[in-house]
Amino acid sequence: MPLTTGFSYKDLAVAIADLDMLAPIADLIHKRPTPKIREDAVGNIKKKWIPGTNGLNNPAVCLSADVCIVRFIDGEPDVVTSIRGKGKWQEGMTMLSAGGFVEPSDASVYDAACRERSEELKNLAVSVFSVPFYIGGPIKWNYKWDSSARRAVQTNVLAQNAAVATLYYLGFWTDGELVGSDEATSPRWTSIRELAERDGEVYAFDMTILLERLVKLFL
Repeated sequence: MPLTTGFSYKDLAVAIADLDMLAPIADLIHKRPTPKIREDAVGNIKKKWIPGTNGLNNPAVCLSADVCIVRFIDGEPDVVTSIRGKGKWQEGMTMLSAGGFVEPSDASVYDAACRERSEELKNLAVSVFSVPFYIGGPIKWNYKWDSSARRAVQTNVLAQNAAVATLYYLGFWTDGELVGSDEATSPRWTSIRELAERDGEVYAFDMTILLERLVKLFL
């Protein structure tokens, strides 16, 4: 799709340098998951869900899809940050993307990313780049930001107890105001340059790696 930022597929390919991560989950990307009844710890049926969300003791990998939303003000890049909602994995931690699980009704992982983004940040118009710029998981660890090296550093803290492979897409803001949801509370535009200078920050899931990608792309 055409973009007004000067961003190109070549820039993306150079920045990722790990697209080979797609290969092990290529079959999953092209499969639509089937519903499954999920039980809680005491055996009560909670909701229909997709395979893999019952913990690493039964690590069937499920897919999720997120969009990292960027805008440019006077040439400086901002990203949407939000706070993980109450009762969710990584509750209270800062998010650098919006998204969720791929559902059986989604035609593709990309469509899931666009749907989830619109559900969590309803008032934004976003042009989503069709190639993921990072693939996280299926086992996710929290990472700490090293501002001097401008890189994400492993903390050995497990971010969630389910095997989830997440395709992270890049979206460019075109219009609209930020309004939060129960998944993504207190959304705001945050300078990527400012985030790059905050040493020791730990973001939700493996999203500190998203910051590393954003810094490589835009700073």
